[in-house]
Amino acid sequence: FKHGSRIRPSRKMITEKVQGMKFGWTGFNCDYDDTLPKSMHCKAMRYEEALEKLGMKAKCFSFDLGAVECFDHAGFGVDVEMSVAKWRYTCRSWAEKEGFGVRLNQHFKDMKVRWLMDDKEAQVKTVYRMRRGMNVAIARKKSMGSTAFKCLTCEVWAGEQKLGQHKVC
Repeated sequence: FKHGSRIRPSRKMITEKVQGMKFGWTGFNCDYDDTLPKSMHCKAMRYEEALEKLGMKAKCFSFDLGAVECFDHAGFGVDVEMSVAKWRYTCRSWAEKEGFGVRLNQHFKDMKVRWLMDDKEAQVKTVYRMRRGMNVAIARKKSMGSTAFKCLTCEVWAGEQKLGQHKVC
């Protein structure tokens, strides 16, 4: 794994074997989603050293336990969903990172939706809104011109980077 973030340990993680172990590190803090205590981006102190230096201030108890959840990709997980209604097409996009919702419009100011009819770009007037943490792009069927197509795709772009797409055939 290349990345990690701190989580509370679950009951399954705290077994008899773990409860009998000594604390290894304390004051563990990283600038980035790093998991190595000796990394140049992390600060940590061996538990025994901390007890000698700081005394009772460094003492750890069972409620001080922490765990690390590891994952391979630190990027956003962007989901795109398109729906077709009587008068309009709606393209919704939302993102998560490490299980937490991310407001895409705060991180990508130049987000746009490209509409493709049968894999050919269509020039469509699109209205953008933010609803319940999702970016919503709405295109009226009238603005599509010809509605004779087999497949319609909405692609979500941030500048030159494609974040995701959804295709309806």
